Formats: sequence, C-alpha cells, structure tokens
Amino acid sequence: MKQKITHISILFQVIILIIGSTELFPQQKNYISPKLYVSEIDNKLLEVGEIRFEGNNSISEFVLKNVIQSKQTFRSLPHLFLKYYYDNLSVIPETPKTILNVIDSKKQKLMDEIQYFNAVKVTLDSITLINYYNLNGFHDAKVNYTFVPDPILKSNVLTFHIQENDNYKLKNLIYKGLDSIAVELLPKVHRLQKLKSGDKFNEIEIIEEISAISNFLQNNGYFYNSVEVSPVLKDFQNKLDSVTVIFKTGKRQKITHIGFVDSTLGQQMVVRDLKQRLLEFKVNDWYSRKALKESENNLNSLGTFDLVIMDTSSKFVPLTDSTISILVYTKYKKMTEWEAGWFFNETLLDKRNNTGFEASILNKNIFGAAQKMHLYANVQLKDVNRFINSVNFDYEMQLGMSISQPLLWSIENMRIGANASLIYSYSSLDNYFNIHSTSIPISIPIILKDDVYLNKILVDFTFERQSTAPNFLEFMRKLEDSTSIDFFDGNGIMLFQSLLLYSNLNEFLNSREYRLFTSNLFGITLIGDSRNHPFSPNSGDYFQFTLDGWNLFLAHPLVAGIARFIRVQSAYSFFLKQTDNITSAFKFKGGITHLFDAENSYVPYDRQFFSGGGSSVRGWQSRQLHYSKIEVSKDFSEESYRFLSNILGSGIVLEGSYEMRYKFPRPAGIDPGIAEQISNIGIVGFVDFGNTYHWFAENPKDKINMNFTDYFTKLAWAFGIGFRYDTPLGPVRLNIALPIYRPYTSRTDYFLFNEPNVLKDLQLHIDIGQSF
Repeated sequence: MKQKITHISILFQVIILIIGSTELFPQQKNYISPKLYVSEIDNKLLEVGEIRFEGNNSISEFVLKNVIQSKQTFRSLPHLFLKYYYDNLSVIPETPKTILNVIDSKKQKLMDEIQYFNAVKVTLDSITLINYYNLNGFHDAKVNYTFVPDPILKSNVLTFHIQENDNYKLKNLIYKGLDSIAVELLPKVHRLQKLKSGDKFNEIEIIEEISAISNFLQNNGYFYNSVEVSPVLKDFQNKLDSVTVIFKTGKRQKITHIGFVDSTLGQQMVVRDLKQRLLEFKVNDWYSRKALKESENNLNSLGTFDLVIMDTSSKFVPLTDSTISILVYTKYKKMTEWEAGWFFNETLLDKRNNTGFEASILNKNIFGAAQKMHLYANVQLKDVNRFINSVNFDYEMQLGMSISQPLLWSIENMRIGANASLIYSYSSLDNYFNIHSTSIPISIPIILKDDVYLNKILVDFTFERQSTAPNFLEFMRKLEDSTSIDFFDGNGIMLFQSLLLYSNLNEFLNSREYRLFTSNLFGITLIGDSRNHPFSPNSGDYFQFTLDGWNLFLAHPLVAGIARFIRVQSAYSFFLKQTDNITSAFKFKGGITHLFDAENSYVPYDRQFFSGGGSSVRGWQSRQLHYSKIEVSKDFSEESYRFLSNILGSGIVLEGSYEMRYKFPRPAGIDPGIAEQISNIGIVGFVDFGNTYHWFAENPKDKINMNFTDYFTKLAWAFGIGFRYDTPLGPVRLNIALPIYRPYTSRTDYFLFNEPNVLKDLQLHIDIGQSF
C-alpha cells in the first residue's frame, strides 16, 4: 500500500544539534594502560575480559551493554573444556597430533567468543553512549573510557566513565495541523496527548505519542496523513526542550468500492458473501488501516488461503481526492489434506498434557463456504506427567467425524460459528477401569472484537452415552483378580461402596426402560485474554468462567440421562513484568458441583475435579490430593486409595499459585547458536495451594460437614523450584516440589518441619507448556 508517511524520528535532528552545540567526541582524556595482558593466541592482540560502566545512575548496565558494539570475552563451557584438554595434552609428548588437531579445530570454531580491544570501535561506542543519553534527555552527558589490567581477574577491563549531568525537561510539545480534522475526532486525539510540560524529555515516549495520534488518524479516514517533526529546540540555560510536530492529514477518505480477485489454482472457490461478512469495513465506511489488517486476519483464519492482500486500487473504480477503492486478493491453498503423525495438546482449564498418534482427512471448503469436514482416528496417552511419575497410566482411542462452519451470523461486534462432531472413544483409566463413550458435542463459538474485555463465548451442547467395559460387576471381578484387593474384607467392601457413582451408571443402563443418552449437558464459557503471548506471557491476564450441567430443557426420560448436576468453575491468572527477564505470575481457580440427587446421579469423568500434579498443587502426584474421611489406614490400603483417586474426582476444587519466572538474557559476544540456547533457559520459584472437597468416593450419607471458612483453612500448601527450556510448542518444564502442609480428618496434619525425612515426599514433574 503506497502511502506518503514521513518516518517519525527525532534522533537525526538531535545529533545535528549536538554537533552544533557540544563536542561530539569525549571531552575527558581516554586512557589505555601500557601494561595490559596480551592474548595467549596472539601477543599483538588484547582481550577484553570485562566491560564496566561508572556513573550510570539513571540507565542500567544491562541496557548500556546492549547499546554499544564492543563486547567482552565469554568462553562457553565447551570452549573451556576444549581449551583445558588442549593445553594439558599438548605438553605430553606422547599425545598423537591427530587428537590435538581435532581438539584445536573444534576450539577454533568457538574463537568468536573471544573479544579483542579495538580503539576505533570503543571511541565510536563512546559517541553512541552520548547519543543514547541524548535520546533520554541527558544532553550534556560526557563519556570517556579506560582500558586497564585487573590483577585479581588476570584480565583486561574496559570501563566507560559517564557524567550524566542534568536531565532536560519537556517545555513544549506543540502539534500543528490537527485543527483541520473532523470535529468529532478532536476529543479522542486530545486524550492521546499524554505528555505534558515538565515531564522528563524522552524521545521514545515522544515518538510513541506521535505514532499513536498518526495511527488514530489513519484508522479514521486520513489515508494520506504524514508527519513532520521540526528540530528540537534546546534551552541550555533552563535545561528545557521544545518539539513541534506538523500533521499533514489531507482529505478524509471514504471507501466507495470493494473488489475481489481470487487465484483459486483449481480449488473450489469460497463464496463471496462469506468473505464480505468477514471484512471489518464496508462501502461508505471511512478508511481504516486497522480494519484492513483485521480483515486480512479474519480471512486467513479460515485456513483456505495461502495469501491474503488488501490494498487500494483503481482497477474497478477510479480514486478521487476524497474516495478510495479497496481490492481484496486471495490465493488458495490445497483444500484436501491427508495427514498422519504425532500430536500434542493440553486440556483447557487444568492444563494436563496429552500426546499420541493421529491419522486424518481434512477438507477445508467442502460446501463452498469454508466449512471444514474432518475424519480422524487417534490413540493418545492422557496426562503425560502422571505417566512419567506412575507405573499406571490412562489412554484413549478415538474415532470421529467433525464439521464446522466458521461464520453463521455477524451481529454487531460478534461473529458466530458452529461445530458439530460424532465421536466414539474407548478410555482406560489406571489400567483397570475402561469406559466406552459415544458422544455428539455441538459447539457455538462467538468471537468478540478486541475492544471489549471478553474475547470469546462458547455455547456447548453434549449428548453422550457412556458405559463401563465390559460392565460394572465384571469390572469389579477383574479388579479383584488383578490386584491384591479382596472385596470380601473390610477394605474391599469400602472400595465397592466408594464406586457408587459408576454403580449408578450401571444400574441406569440396565433399567427396563431404554435410555438413549447417559449425559445431556448444556454449557456456556466466557473467555477474556489480554496476555501478550499465548505460551510465555509477561503482561496481561486470562479469565475463564464456565457454567455447565444437566440440560433442563430436554428432560424427556429418553434423552435426559443420569448426569443430573450443575457445575460452576472459574480460573483467573495475571502476569506482571518486573524486569526484562523477571515476571511474576499469579493463578486462582475454583469450582463447585451440585448433584440434584446425590445417591442416584452420575458425573462424567471429564467433568469431575482433581487436584495435584504438574499444573496443579505440585507437592503431590497427579489427582492424589483430597480432603476426605477416606484415608490410607489399616482398613484401607494405599493401593485402593491411589486407585480411587485416579478414577474418581471431587465436587469442589480450590487452587492458587504464585510463580517468579526468570529467563536468562541472551549473552553478547559469544557464538550466536550458544547464545540462543542460553536465552531459551529459565528458572522458576513457586508456591502452590489448593485442595478438593466432597470426593465422589465418599458415601453421600456420610459426607464431611464443612463451614465456609473450612474450604480455606483446609488448603494444602507446597513450594518448589522449576527449570524451563523454550520450544515452539511452549516451555518444557521440570519442577521439583515439596509439600509444606496437608490437613487430614482423622490423623495429625502433615507439616514439613515436623517430618524426620522430608526428601521421601519430594515430587518431580515433567510437562510441556506453562503451568498456567
């Protein structure tokens, strides 16, 4: 898109004025010691062992090191390793030259890590530092350098000595040309003018404000807007700066025509009506650069186009001094894809990782309006972290078909689509408990524009028929044969009673009346996401609220099902950037389930609440955290407790976490490949709290009576440290955690400092993706 827009920068003008008013080169004398350490490689070269800054009271050393070109030597561990063996082996006469040559060749590839002193470069760095200080309002700053040996470090130290002097203030920031814009836009433009007289002069902040105003104009019809910035006027006596900005807005432009050009490459064309409805602008709207960009994103989100370009054009309608025409060009992808391969995903709220193999056929435009039809078969390992930490595991096999329509209606700021699937699955829980499931999930996603807090609303209907495999009683006999549990002793009877939830399902399916579904559920989810990055955010927040349960509007016995409950859950996390490398992250999560008939109801496994694991309270293994009367004792074995924990969740969950995330900065002056790997590494310190209550393994007639405050005083606590390595799929996490406190109902509470051997309770978790 050809636009006459002047680059907004004051840097060049500031430098020009400095040349005319002060000396560009440092006014103090630089000093280079005659007794420097020479390089072991070449005695004519001088290594820079360390770079320091003195007098930089306002700008950090980390920032200044990234401003200058000179870098200090940083020998990586491989470099130090090779150097050590080469130096030691080379003094042994019997060492074969072939070995020395191989080590030396490897070492030579890392020689870029060694940095040598260059007087010209260092002098230019002094000038660069002066210019950088000028950008930040220190127009009288002076810089000189010294290069001297450090007898303690046994290396040479380059030090930049900085005199910052006064920080100039902004006297005036004058805008001209804005009086010609439409009257209704003036109040909004005035709100964008945040800098005021008396603020510290900062070129970056000035450029950001000018850019914000310029962008606003270009998003409200002023297609030809350009900006000119006059030289900065300095009052050296009073330490004040004045800046004048001239906006040349031109006439306001309306869109009079929208044309489409399709390069189908032999593929079925997407109907024009759908493409028009995905545009964020229409004929007679004022031109908006933002609307064009959002429209490109909307069309790209269909997945049918390789390329989408929107530009002004006179191909169909001539341009005038107040009107423009927009051309929409699309280049099509291949519509049918056959795929087979490994996949990875995570559950939405509890962040549990799943992985497996899938084969699929996908058509992206089966009926001409970008409808997707997807046929697939997969086998997946559920909750990878639990698999790593336990001999037992869960897996699922699926066969399914789905069809989706990306856009059914557009209503004001909402885009409404629809998805429907038919899925058969076979799940194995804890190696023993198997569930057959045939489900018809129907979802209506509602996408909201970015100018509201909520980004997305999901309306869901789920019709499902589940059964235990082979059946409940046969399962119990299989369990008895496969484990040490005897169902005729006290432990076995208690275990049998604890499986009431699945016993209800079995009785429902074996009743005389035919029942089509075991679950007939309705749900609505609200999502607000302002995070600046989907995988590793350091600012913004994420909110999710879900209300789901029995669909009361379809209560006929044939379809009503036995899953008669209502569930509310919510999660909120937010992120605060402390420094360029440190982020504070907070998470809060809560949920509650109400059963309409506690003794004759059923809650599907994926609708139950669990706690413990790598994305939950990390002081316990996955799903092993409850506050319940059922505890490991002489009457109830640890094996039985673990088994119940893995197949039965709870009715209430409450959790929270705090993390301090540190990511290593990219080091300068070393091999770029090694520097990249270092910058992908991070460490995390964390504290978790949480618990689940009203475990479905408990007898409904014998539930714990709890006050409202008990849900907070009976929380379990844990702390630990984690290590991260960033990948395209998100960070790979290794977490090590210790429980601090866990309440019990019938025995002494667990407290870290009362335990003789706390290391036995150490938990290790490996996951992909942030914990929240």
